[in-house]
Amino acid sequence: MDAPRTEEEGARRAEPGTEKGDELRWLFRQLPGAAWITDRDLQVTEIIGYVEGNLGIPHEQLIGRSVSRIAETRGVSDPATAAHVAALGGKASSFRYRLGIRWYEVHVEPLRAGPGGDIVGCIGAAVDITTRVELEQRAAASEARATQRQQRNISLLEATLESTADGILVVDRHGKVAAYNRRFLSLWGIEPEMAARGDDEELRNFVRGQLANANGFMSRVGELYAEPAREVLDVLEFKDGRVFERYSRPQCIESEIVGRVWSFRDVTERDRLLRHAVTLAETSRLLGSLDAAAALESVARLVVQRLWLVCSFDLLDETARKVVVSRDPKSELGAALAMAPATTEIQVRELGEHVLLKLPMRAADRIVGWITVIGWLRPAARVRDLALLEEIAARCAVALENERQYRAARAEIRAREEFLAVASHELRGPIAAIRFAVEGLRSGKSTDRFLDIVDREEHRMERLVDELLDLGRMRAGELDLGLETVDLADGVREVAARFEVERVHAGSTIELRGETRLWGHWDRLRLDQVVTNLVSNAIKFGNGQPIVVQIGVHDDRAVLTITDQGIGIPDAKLPTIFEPFERAVPERHYGGLGLGLYIVRSIVTSLGGTVEVHSTAGDGTTFVVTLPREVGV
Repeated sequence: MDAPRTEEEGARRAEPGTEKGDELRWLFRQLPGAAWITDRDLQVTEIIGYVEGNLGIPHEQLIGRSVSRIAETRGVSDPATAAHVAALGGKASSFRYRLGIRWYEVHVEPLRAGPGGDIVGCIGAAVDITTRVELEQRAAASEARATQRQQRNISLLEATLESTADGILVVDRHGKVAAYNRRFLSLWGIEPEMAARGDDEELRNFVRGQLANANGFMSRVGELYAEPAREVLDVLEFKDGRVFERYSRPQCIESEIVGRVWSFRDVTERDRLLRHAVTLAETSRLLGSLDAAAALESVARLVVQRLWLVCSFDLLDETARKVVVSRDPKSELGAALAMAPATTEIQVRELGEHVLLKLPMRAADRIVGWITVIGWLRPAARVRDLALLEEIAARCAVALENERQYRAARAEIRAREEFLAVASHELRGPIAAIRFAVEGLRSGKSTDRFLDIVDREEHRMERLVDELLDLGRMRAGELDLGLETVDLADGVREVAARFEVERVHAGSTIELRGETRLWGHWDRLRLDQVVTNLVSNAIKFGNGQPIVVQIGVHDDRAVLTITDQGIGIPDAKLPTIFEPFERAVPERHYGGLGLGLYIVRSIVTSLGGTVEVHSTAGDGTTFVVTLPREVGV
């Protein structure tokens, strides 16, 4: 189109209805939005822009319509209506408005009749922002989905942290707590309020008192914070016996170290089972020694090293030994051992933050000693601690009993060897005497003298053989008794008469006191053996001093007492003189097989009686035999 040649021509073209006016109106109608004017009744008086495309109504039909009708709303609270009403009151406003399927950024302000004039209507403008809104909506939806994913990830992370058996603590490079789980608080007994303050140093100072090596713990933590890239796994031991595994590694974000992650796992039960198993295995190995009593000190050291703070053994042997081992020799805990007296029951005593456990060690239905330990007070683990201590006590008791039996077997073997030597010697004597008598008889010398020798030695050999046979029967439990009515006093007189020659040769006297008749239901031959052995001992060891044989009755039981004033029996020998092959004096001085008193006790016990000995070295010996009498005899 050609440009106007004069101002008059240009004005004409711009007038409505002219070619130029139509062109401008057409251009305004293509604007991506709209601009309009209303009167004070909110009736549209002018409108331009792409209205028809948005509303489907021609421009000409919009003139004269109200704003609420165009916006298809009747409510005065509708933003379009409210904004125009506010404009009539002199207030401009901007808002977003949806009309049909399109979104607009709308601005409405008062229309004045000239600068500073009265408000004669409203003037508004709307820009189509549908595309922008759609982009914003898609961005918001994407952000919402991202937020939802982030929330799901955070929830999953939190659930993972809370479901793990480990206690987790995350600390940043500035010593502030970045994260933790409830398991961490539970393991260390930390209140949530303290943890929420986020001060790692405060947490460390709080937990250090729970640890057996607090200084080492604090030093180790300081080393790891000083070396951010270091990764380490170690073990923490608590005063109450708990054991934690601690794993620490750096926290990294895109290869940058931003903090440190700590994880704590309670391995108390696993550690206890392992320690218990190793302790029992080591205990058995140590007790494999032939000297089990000496090995107990090594067992005590092992127990203190792995389990408890103090361990002691009290042994009921010939030396009444006591073994005490303490983890800290300067500790006063050892003094608490005296608080638990020796009893047949298990003892448990609480000593402040410690506990004392004392158990008897039993072997073959007898107590051979006690084991006592002191450790940290752990009520929850007490049953397991007692079970372990009982097992250790049982193994120690078995080892001590095995050692006792081993020593007893060796002593019996030595005694048997000595017995064989003595028996050979004892038999060789009569044989030599009989050989001497036979040679005398062959030479034609005095017959009676040699026959007396043969008779005496024959009785001696017969007695030795009988003792050997009785030993075998008694050990096999085959000692037969032929019970009949017997006069104990008469039997004693017969034995005394039979030893007349030996008594005279020894220079002793035998005085019979008490009852002259004392009847009972006994085995005559076995009773004769008892009296014979005791009278023979009194003559042999009486040192030529008087011998007194007392016969009496006490509580309807026969009492036979034989007292000499001879060499006596040493105190150390008294507990063993009734054992086979045992003797209170050297064999080379007094001879004998060492079976006499063993046979006496076995016979008296078979008859339902008892035999006791009272003696002082160098001041004589008294044997007291008590036998039951049959009622009415």
